[in-house]
Amino acid sequence: MTKNASQKAPGAHKFTCMWEGLPVTASWYVYILETGAGFLYTGITTELERRLEEHRGSPTGAKSLRGKGPLKLVYQLAVTDRSEASRLEARIKKLRRDEKLRLIQGDRTLLHKIRETMP
Repeated sequence: MTKNASQKAPGAHKFTCMWEGLPVTASWYVYILETGAGFLYTGITTELERRLEEHRGSPTGAKSLRGKGPLKLVYQLAVTDRSEASRLEARIKKLRRDEKLRLIQGDRTLLHKIRETMP
């Protein structure tokens, strides 16, 4: 599932991380932000810091987060490609709030369950 350099998204930074003890080349992130009121927002990006700054004050940030600050990055997961990131994002968005909080707290069993049920 790795992508070669010619397929790399503009501005993406590839790096190697560990998934279940195996090195994985990652260029996408699935992330969860928490608003000042406790609302959880899930998204994907190639550059976390840039995307967080966009959410905090740029017109390219999510409309649902405007005026909901301060925003706090509470979860991030590096993945290999956009397809995997999009599938994980969709599955996480379907989780109940208590399940999202378990994921944020590091429940690896839940993460495995999510990955196993992905198409």
